[in-house]
Amino acid sequence: MKKILLLLCILLSQFNHISALSIGDGLWTDFEGVLNGKKIKLSLFRNGADSVIGNYCNGDNETRVYIHGTYKNNVLFLVEGNVLGFKAIIKGKLYASKNDEVIKGFRIDRKIGKAEQFELRVVSMVGGNIDKRYTDAASNDEAIEAYMQKVKSAFLLSDSKWLAKQMIYPCHVSIGNGKTKDLKNEQEFIQYFPQINNDNFKKALKEACTCNLFHNYQGIMLGSGEIWIENGPEPERFVVIGLNN
Repeated sequence: MKKILLLLCILLSQFNHISALSIGDGLWTDFEGVLNGKKIKLSLFRNGADSVIGNYCNGDNETRVYIHGTYKNNVLFLVEGNVLGFKAIIKGKLYASKNDEVIKGFRIDRKIGKAEQFELRVVSMVGGNIDKRYTDAASNDEAIEAYMQKVKSAFLLSDSKWLAKQMIYPCHVSIGNGKTKDLKNEQEFIQYFPQINNDNFKKALKEACTCNLFHNYQGIMLGSGEIWIENGPEPERFVVIGLNN
């Protein structure tokens, strides 16, 4: 453990020339980039003083890895797993570069002792608390993300009938060739579904991670806004309130 920490401190010293960035207290700060050879989405919550908790998801299979640690003087020290049975150590510094706000640092795998350099950029900061990310939604975080995954999968599988029942109408969509249409009902949604579910839209959905979703007073968003959902009229039910296809 001591050898790993010493190695991390030496490696981080090379980043001292870049100006610092701060993580806000009581917010979820979201980052994207590559870690451990995989594209990930990492989210951190600073719970007062120096304490930080969070998780990151692998964009390929959306497996969630839980992390915890400290944030002090713009240095993050994170542990995957617990202190006695930790899988890896992540240490990085937060910076404001010319075009992005980023974490630069290293992850050391305990098993193989190899240090991997990473850089993750800030993509959003959202409200919430330490126990619940989506505080404006009635359901728990797991149910919300499971529903978003179901909607995403339905588009990728072209399940137009199920999706038609999830929409709030009228629904404003693009139907190709620079044209848009306000769909009035389920029948129109199914009729125009081939134009709605175009190749570019499906490509964006395939690359979008359903973990650690952006949210605000308007709803909960997937990717760059391709799909928006919110609470439905019935308890524990959600609806799709918008598409950007």
